[in-house]
Amino acid sequence: MIHGIAFTRKVEVDDVTVEKNASNQIQIKDDGVSQAKINFVPTVLLQKITVADAATDTIDFTDLDINTDGQYLLMLEIEAATTTSLYCYINDDTTNTNYYTQQQTSSASTVSASQVNFPYLGETTASKPGRVEAYITIGMGYPVVSWKTARNTSAAPIFQNGVVGKTASVENITQLTIKGGSACFPVGAVARLYKMGGL
Repeated sequence: MIHGIAFTRKVEVDDVTVEKNASNQIQIKDDGVSQAKINFVPTVLLQKITVADAATDTIDFTDLDINTDGQYLLMLEIEAATTTSLYCYINDDTTNTNYYTQQQTSSASTVSASQVNFPYLGETTASKPGRVEAYITIGMGYPVVSWKTARNTSAAPIFQNGVVGKTASVENITQLTIKGGSACFPVGAVARLYKMGGL
């Protein structure tokens, strides 16, 4: 599947034509003969939250319906006010032991891995830029949050990636809460949530 490509018109190069057909597929034709069809999944911005007025430790995305929307992409751009761990809670369930995370951290030539009993999304570094990307899906009632976090430090960039799972099934995902330490999200921090359609 191709995500985030806006095919709104037909593109022709020599005898090759690329266009979106009536079935919402990207169709490739050579001299008028169909050569390939690719499922097309549009990426739509659902919510954009910009921290204003005062720093906060919580960003909430509400009124969601993943059963209808298919899957989500979370993007968080932050120059954190503090060094802190980030967490992703589902449906306002803030009990850490209801989640497990398998994560890996790469720093310089050192790579480490661990499993923790909370919905970990990596860490921020105080006064340094960072970025979080997370794909949120649900299958057979169990949410999966697959994420990666990149941040700068005074010494070297640090890259983390991992996956969060919930210990119990849910019928839907209607809320996502991103939480960190006290006032870790400064004024100007931006969080975006995109709908990406079904797999």
